[in-house]
Amino acid sequence: MRREYYLHKRHGIFYVEFINPENGKKLSARSTGETDKVKAHVKAGLWKAQGIPTGRLRVPRPIEQAADIEAVIWAMRRAELTPDDAMRVVSVLKNMGLIDIAVVKNTGRGAVPFAQFLERFWDYNKSEYIKDKLAHGHSFGRAYAHMCQKRVRAELKPYFGDKKLNCVTTDDLKKLSQSLAARGLATSTINQILLLCCIPLKWAFNEKIIPANPAVGLTKFSITSKERGVLTEAEAAEVFAVDWKDRRAFAASLIALTTGARRGECLALRRSDIGTDTINIAHSYSPMDGLKCPKNGYKRVVPLLPQVKAVLLDLLEDNPHGGDDPFVFYSIRPESELPPFEWTQS
Repeated sequence: MRREYYLHKRHGIFYVEFINPENGKKLSARSTGETDKVKAHVKAGLWKAQGIPTGRLRVPRPIEQAADIEAVIWAMRRAELTPDDAMRVVSVLKNMGLIDIAVVKNTGRGAVPFAQFLERFWDYNKSEYIKDKLAHGHSFGRAYAHMCQKRVRAELKPYFGDKKLNCVTTDDLKKLSQSLAARGLATSTINQILLLCCIPLKWAFNEKIIPANPAVGLTKFSITSKERGVLTEAEAAEVFAVDWKDRRAFAASLIALTTGARRGECLALRRSDIGTDTINIAHSYSPMDGLKCPKNGYKRVVPLLPQVKAVLLDLLEDNPHGGDDPFVFYSIRPESELPPFEWTQS
């Protein structure tokens, strides 16, 4: 008859080694807690029938299950695991609900400082995330990426210091949000800063760079920003009654007032966009991105008042660059016909 277990004595206590019924190999030795051999045999028999007590709660587990777990552990000890392999193991355990978050040894792609990772993530020319967005037809402006990098350097780099990407925890993000709130920042600003962390962390998790996404479940701030007011007719009249130092700035403000066009949309206007009684808003302009689609791809045709049209046509007459389809808001630099930007910064 095939043996089901072996007993041996260690420091006066009997240990039992059960036999894996599938391959005949011994499982890890377990203490019976008995000093008497007969009692040890009795306990081993009970475990064989009812299951081996395991874990802190001593929950009985059938020998077949115990053998499967030992086979997994044995295979992991024999394998030459890499940090990426460890991430896959941790991911499986997390999906099973057995762990919350784990930190993999500081090697591999997740071992870079988090702030450095964020700077590269928001770098328009180097970011894998941005390249993938553009490859799938999504719009992503250079100016927005540049703004994200500036915020990373100003707000996040001092906070995270040298902390590694794979060491960032949910608690770190909660404390960051609390510190930003303590500074009295608007809730919309806080949410924007947190997104600079949350989007990269989600991407890093999906790319299997980190074993878990610590941003999952992070509570967002409710938006309590002050409502932006609208100029009354009297206030608007006062604004346009002042002595404007630049005719281009006056004309752009006039378009914004009467059509709702954004700054970049005004700068992108060409002679061909001016119709009989409408204006075509089909592009936006920034010095980093050049001409691009309006925000959210919202192209539109809007009414153009005769007085405003006259101002625009008058401005076009003064364009020193000429051409078949010149910009309405020309640059005064002789080497460039591109729209100006310097006078919009004040």
